[in-house]
Amino acid sequence: MKKHLIRIVTAVISIAVVGGLLLAGGTTEVASAKDPPEKVYKWRLAQHNPRGTLYYAECELTGKLIEKMTGGRFKITQFAGGELIKAAEIFDAVGKGIIEMGFTDMGYYKGIMPVMSIDTGLPMGTRSARDNEILYFSPEFNLMKILREACAKHNVYYLGPMWGGPYRIISRSPIDSLDTLKKMKIRTIGTVADMLKRAGTSIVYVPGPEIYSSVATGVFDGFTWGGAAGAYGLKGYEVAKYLLHTPLMNMYTNAVLVNLDVWKALSDSDKAIFESAARRACLEHYRATSEYELKAVEDMVKLHGVTVTYLPDKDVATLTAIAMAVWDELAKVDALSAEAVRLYKKVMKFAGYTK
Repeated sequence: MKKHLIRIVTAVISIAVVGGLLLAGGTTEVASAKDPPEKVYKWRLAQHNPRGTLYYAECELTGKLIEKMTGGRFKITQFAGGELIKAAEIFDAVGKGIIEMGFTDMGYYKGIMPVMSIDTGLPMGTRSARDNEILYFSPEFNLMKILREACAKHNVYYLGPMWGGPYRIISRSPIDSLDTLKKMKIRTIGTVADMLKRAGTSIVYVPGPEIYSSVATGVFDGFTWGGAAGAYGLKGYEVAKYLLHTPLMNMYTNAVLVNLDVWKALSDSDKAIFESAARRACLEHYRATSEYELKAVEDMVKLHGVTVTYLPDKDVATLTAIAMAVWDELAKVDALSAEAVRLYKKVMKFAGYTK
């Protein structure tokens, strides 16, 4: 009995010792298996919108989503237009690696990349995010491939579009027909200006800060500054009491850019996160700017006595034909522009807007 008791005690002690060793060993193994802290990337993103303007906060979304979706591994410090890089120099700064990311109007760079005239948007063109989603990302169309090819020559990766819009005219007197519009002097820019010139309208240009005083003193009869939301931000309703609701351009596009060298250095999983963040930000931006536009029109009418007018269908058809002549001129510039315009026309036909 005594020997049996000793054997039991000895077995219990052995189990306790072995268990203690296993516990100690396990604790040591867990401690040694801790991963080193993940690298934190500190990037800078410059956009062309001035701080405090209507669209600045919306355009911050891509960087914020990247930070969130990477669990803070990427810290994106964001700068407004002119704070770090001049608005018209953002693309060059990204290509040279001065900043890692940029958000800008690619129309600034149509001189070195003519295809960007199509990217920024065509007059009387696509009419919704659905249309542009097909144009940019559908395998059958894939405008993104063309845009990325153009940017890659300058060491820039075109991460994704940012859609907004539309372009509308606010004027001192009502515009209810194309004949009326032909008699006016309008401040506008880009391919919309090209279309209106072909339609017989006189075109002038002044910088944004000079629009209010110029229309107030009759230097011109009306202007575009984006749509109603942009005009509202300028308080254009104080000096111009008529809004042509018929859009001259429905979808306007800016671009999110990444330096090509740092893009290539990213892991495939991080690239996927960046792509996903840009797509989500694009659609969120379109939703928000569409809401701003609806509210601006409502407030102009209800609070500031603005009258809304429309072009008749026959004039819209005429203006669309004129716009397509502008598209054809753009297609003649180079091979990438020709292919982009071909895809654009294909989407317009696919959506039922043209025959």
